[in-house]
Amino acid sequence: MTLSLNKLEKVLSSKGMIIKKIYTISNLCVYIELMHINNVDSIMLYIPSKYEIDSGQGNTTYKVHFLELNDDGTIPNDYADNPDDIEMENKYEEIDINVSINQTNIEKYLEESYKCPVSLKDIEKNDMNELKDVFRQLKRLKFCVQNLKYKLCIFYKCYICCIRRDNSYECYSIENFTGTACRKLTVTIDLETFYQKINTIDTDVKNVRRGVFHVLDKNQNKNVCNLQKIMDYKNTFELLSAQVTMQKDKNKAWLEKLETILSNLLLSEKNIIEDIMTIQEKYANKTSLHQDIEKSHMISKKENDLANIQEIKQDIMRNIIKIKMITENITLKFDQICFDNTVMLNTIVKNFDQLSKI
Repeated sequence: MTLSLNKLEKVLSSKGMIIKKIYTISNLCVYIELMHINNVDSIMLYIPSKYEIDSGQGNTTYKVHFLELNDDGTIPNDYADNPDDIEMENKYEEIDINVSINQTNIEKYLEESYKCPVSLKDIEKNDMNELKDVFRQLKRLKFCVQNLKYKLCIFYKCYICCIRRDNSYECYSIENFTGTACRKLTVTIDLETFYQKINTIDTDVKNVRRGVFHVLDKNQNKNVCNLQKIMDYKNTFELLSAQVTMQKDKNKAWLEKLETILSNLLLSEKNIIEDIMTIQEKYANKTSLHQDIEKSHMISKKENDLANIQEIKQDIMRNIIKIKMITENITLKFDQICFDNTVMLNTIVKNFDQLSKI
């Protein structure tokens, strides 16, 4: 089924949402990153394959490629680094049996060539380790949303790691995109559910995010308690945890202040636009030169006020995005570190227990 991106943009605009980025395969939208202007929350809109939305061309459009991944979120072991295999591959090039392909089939042949997923061999080792951590984290976070229509994805550098509608996993690499090493958590929803939930999606996304980060914050305390039992550096770790919590509290306080300012700015912006419309209606049937100058002067003043507000609004929105990104990265990284250390140290303790029974 073919759908129009322009019509979708109009629906989004009526609900206070704008398109930030479009992620495509073969020029068709796969994911559309949206932002709600009232709270600067992002949401990833998934476009099922049965719907065809042409992405068009633009600076916000990025091609993505599937990353080879098992449905359970694990990375195939066959692609672990093996110097012998790599050396053998360099020595024996792949045979191309289509060297005499007909000109009439060349377009189809090239299209098939572009359908190949990105090989894990092309990914740097550090990125591979981070992606493994991201998917282990997603496997834990899946339990927060497994019975919801809303799912989650984590951005890392040029990768999008997603929980799919059936609670399996998928990963994409973004072509010609240099993202930040900070992890960013985003709520996802498919197109059909989006239209079903369109009147409550703003509240729903807030609740999902609040619920997920509440679980992460709660698990932070649980993980800290577990680590305290098996670590010799208890006092040091408590201090680090307190510092992280203090930093997150500061960021939350800043966010509340900035969101209040943004709300007031949006109200002022709305009032000025209404004032401009009122002035235009007032002078609609007046044609004298004096009245025309008076109208232009009044509208010009309002437009200057509007431009100032919009400039401040953009600055506030940039700061909100920055603080959210920092806070999310701190929370996700702390959760990952605590969970990994708990698992590893608990294994060490169990090993020592077994050793004492020999």
